[in-house]
Amino acid sequence: MKLLVKLITGIYREVEINPGATVSQLKKEIEQLTDVPATSQKLAITKDGRNLILENGKRLDDYSDLSDGDTVAVLVTEEQVFLKNHKGENHRYSFNPSESVADFSGRVSRQEGVPQEQQRLIYDGRALNESKRMADYSIRGNSTVHQTLRLRGGSYQE
Repeated sequence: MKLLVKLITGIYREVEINPGATVSQLKKEIEQLTDVPATSQKLAITKDGRNLILENGKRLDDYSDLSDGDTVAVLVTEEQVFLKNHKGENHRYSFNPSESVADFSGRVSRQEGVPQEQQRLIYDGRALNESKRMADYSIRGNSTVHQTLRLRGGSYQE
């Protein structure tokens, strides 16, 4: 089955996929074409003036409204995480899995008032490397990222 995938930017891409494939598999195909993480995608079709959201667990052939040559719209959603700052306070932040850790860290720095070079962000016991993307750490929505302060100081000499 050939489907025309419409991105929010108005760009169209053609995807050829087996009708027995799942919606999740279609999202992975779209991720390879567009770099939009599958976890951030919502897929919808419009038939006879009504919108239908495609559900992850279903197969494409479960949708009788979906046929060869149809257009599937890709909606990009943001996820949210809780940030527990160095004072023990929790704040909610939106993020996109394809966002770089450096960009996320910069937003946290501005909001929390801690210089970026003086903070460390930790998720699931691992320090987040600013040269990587949030998706590299499999950060799930509504989970907690911890902010700690870097230790300052030098060496002691007698």
